Amino acid sequence: MSSAARPSGYVPQLRALERAQPEWVTDDDVSPIIESQKEAPPPFDRDFAAEEVPNKNIGDLNHPSARFSLLTAAQLREIQPPSPLVADTLFAGGFSSIIAEYGAYKSFIALSLDLCIGHGIDWFGRQTTPGLTVYQAGEGGPGLFSRVEAWRDLNGVAEISGTLFLPQSLRLNVGKDLADLLAVLRALPARPVKVTLDTFARSMRGNESSSEDTGLYVEAVDAIRETIGAHVQIVHHTGWEGTRSRGSTNIPASVDTEIRLARSGDRVTVSCAKQKDAVEFKPFVIEAVPIAGSLAFRQCAVATTKLTDTECRALASLQDAGSLKATEWERAAFARGVRARSFYKALKRLTELGYVTSDKNVYRVTDAGSRAL
Repeated sequence: MSSAARPSGYVPQLRALERAQPEWVTDDDVSPIIESQKEAPPPFDRDFAAEEVPNKNIGDLNHPSARFSLLTAAQLREIQPPSPLVADTLFAGGFSSIIAEYGAYKSFIALSLDLCIGHGIDWFGRQTTPGLTVYQAGEGGPGLFSRVEAWRDLNGVAEISGTLFLPQSLRLNVGKDLADLLAVLRALPARPVKVTLDTFARSMRGNESSSEDTGLYVEAVDAIRETIGAHVQIVHHTGWEGTRSRGSTNIPASVDTEIRLARSGDRVTVSCAKQKDAVEFKPFVIEAVPIAGSLAFRQCAVATTKLTDTECRALASLQDAGSLKATEWERAAFARGVRARSFYKALKRLTELGYVTSDKNVYRVTDAGSRAL
């Protein structure tokens, strides 16, 4: 497709959108969040002891002067669970991450999620709820169009219409950038159901390992979710050890869903390391298909997630213990006949499959891992 034939959902049209406020959002929704980001007061700068706090009965849970609403168990029962955005994978209004090593096709797979949702196409066999998506490509747009074209050709889509693109870096944890992004999202004629930030490093200011910087970033993500109602997904790298996302634990602790990718040649194993309010989906394998001068992905029918005897022994030793540091797990596996060299190969593959997860070098078996035994 030539540049002259590009459909209306591309960036030049996005920039030219009239800043008209849609019916689905009001100034009251957004202004407090933007203002708080511009001039956030230091914590605990108020003398709460000096303030007059009304004496309320415990049963009076919804008094007009109360900032917070307390709910009874019966009221909790009335809260509806989030609706699926991608069946068994992502949920409306949530926060998720895709993490992998360098060169593991993270951006291709994140882009495929947005395009599938934008056009109501199943994502590798998982039903999507169609809606407008916004994909931020912080590493620039020169190769983005060819990736979109490859996906379009493989999936037989005539024109791209349900996804908008932002091929620029931004600093989400800076008040002005957040305010400007919210203004762009508010101006859209329909509410975006998903906003993708690719990558985490290209959408923040500061140090990935700083709890303060990443804490502000999570607050900015929450501002998008609360103001726009969109699911926010970040694309992120693993650390040098390859077992968890790089930097502060604020990010893995804050996401509802963590999707992990493990590449082997042209194939990628997609697994779920965390699913806060649902069962972790079973790992599946996809493969790259050269097309339209780029790559697109299709699901493999070949089952490659079967465990070896050594991997089963290592996994069972961790399952029995509950949680262990790597060295402790190595000793437990050795007691079951797993040699050190074989153990670390097993650890790597079990992590890639999403059967184990780690936090500060402490490992545990995931729900998917328990089902695999």
